[in-house]
Amino acid sequence: MALLCLLLTACGKPEPAPPAAGIRESETWYVAWLGSEKIGYLRKTVSRTPEGRLRLYSENYVSARTLQHPVRMKAIEIVEATPDFQPYRYFQKIETGLDAVYQVKGWLEGDQFKIEVASSGNIIKTKSFATADLTFPQLADQKILSEDLSPGLRRTFQVVNPVDFLPIRITLAVDRAPPDKIPADRSNVLRVTAALGAIEIVSYVDTSDPEPFLIEWPQMELKYIRGDKEAAERVASAAPADIDLAYFAAVVPTGGSAPPESSGRVRVVLRGPGLGDLNLSGDFQKVIDKSEEQVTLEIGWPDILALADRPSAASPVDSSVVTPAIRKIAGLFRERPPLEFSRGAIRWMRAHIRQVPTSLVPSADDVLEIRQGDCNEFSALFHALASAAGLPSKIVSGVVYMDGKYFYHSWNELFVGGHWVPVDPILNEVPASLKHIKLIEGDYSASWRLAACLRTLRIDILN
Repeated sequence: MALLCLLLTACGKPEPAPPAAGIRESETWYVAWLGSEKIGYLRKTVSRTPEGRLRLYSENYVSARTLQHPVRMKAIEIVEATPDFQPYRYFQKIETGLDAVYQVKGWLEGDQFKIEVASSGNIIKTKSFATADLTFPQLADQKILSEDLSPGLRRTFQVVNPVDFLPIRITLAVDRAPPDKIPADRSNVLRVTAALGAIEIVSYVDTSDPEPFLIEWPQMELKYIRGDKEAAERVASAAPADIDLAYFAAVVPTGGSAPPESSGRVRVVLRGPGLGDLNLSGDFQKVIDKSEEQVTLEIGWPDILALADRPSAASPVDSSVVTPAIRKIAGLFRERPPLEFSRGAIRWMRAHIRQVPTSLVPSADDVLEIRQGDCNEFSALFHALASAAGLPSKIVSGVVYMDGKYFYHSWNELFVGGHWVPVDPILNEVPASLKHIKLIEGDYSASWRLAACLRTLRIDILN
């Protein structure tokens, strides 16, 4: 149902639900639309293994453009569970058309369920969960379907994203569908809303057929319309959709002129839902005023001359991203002061990594392997190089002002002179310009939190 739209899956502890005896085997196809363009398909199957376990399979394919470059991605998820919905095996794979493949595996090991995240065959992280505290979104869907669907039904789940292990609260709510969502050939239609913070994914279900005929992600203008295998295959075999994902999600600001490049300060006002879930404060980005759906920020340029000669205070270094290949490259610039290291590392990256949009969920080793990428790949690689040099750094994401619009973007912060200084590897800015607005901290797996706000975000430039 609705949660199958998520490309990043999660695990957690739900409220109790009946056993899976009423589950019907099925195969359902959907055509994906973004705005008025077909951009892919979703395939979902429900079946049982020879051993009697429940098996849920989903295949999510996207074909579009970003910054005029074609992008194709296929995400596959498989969940096996016991008849009482206890997870037994999990698998997720994201194929991007590049050499790198992103995978998540999970399996039952005694009374623990172990989850392993890998990229291009390299294990990134692992974590074990007690089986009593574990479920997956697909299983949550099936638990709801095994009940008698009726308006007023509510279920809440505390879940954990298996990619970064961060907690997420999901609430499922069943209500009557509004009249404009009820097709002429259907009668008893219900609306099932999955809320993840400010993100809402809405499914419309006919009680005579538990598989939804329409799934919508309103904030992104994304929807899945039920169709057949032939319709989905036609989308997959066609050229990438003309819609450009980067421009579709861009924010056109109002108010004053463009923010300055490298001097002074700029104030901006952010408006929209979900702002409370973002990381808006920083050493050079201050929250001046804040309400439920409006935040005023002041972004200032750091005093680089003052910072350059000051030693960095102690701060943790992310050693998990350091590999022998990363350490070798970082060694070329290791003895330089932090900002000089940044400039040298960025020069190396721009000389050896081709700048093209990708749909990879990146690790630094992936970037070295494929030798191409966009802002996500550049920020992942810079973070690893800085860590290998013993320099504390972060990956941050938000928006950057270009061509009259604010576009999604990812860059870094480097701990220098007791402050987190913004550094943009792909734009070759040390420090990053005042055209950046940080919204979240964390690697690419955390960027799903921006989905709730980018299409509804409004930005006013005050000066």
